[in-house]
Amino acid sequence: MPQVSRERGEQLAIEYGIKFMETSAKNSINVEDAFFTLARDIKAQTEKKLKEASNPPKGGIHVKSSEPNRKPPSWLSKCSIL
Repeated sequence: MPQVSRERGEQLAIEYGIKFMETSAKNSINVEDAFFTLARDIKAQTEKKLKEASNPPKGGIHVKSSEPNRKPPSWLSKCSIL
């Protein structure tokens, strides 16, 4: 079974902007926690990007969208973490 060193895992977490957690699928350690943590972080980042896109900063350059009334895909609003 392939293993990733702690240093490589931490480096990848930094690159992707996510939390680092040591896990072991073999021993069932932190697997579920890591999955839900990652899912929550992805959801939070997606919501933040959607909010920023719908509320552009005041002042500066305004770029007119070619699709002004375009809504985000419906699947984005239906994601829920239990």
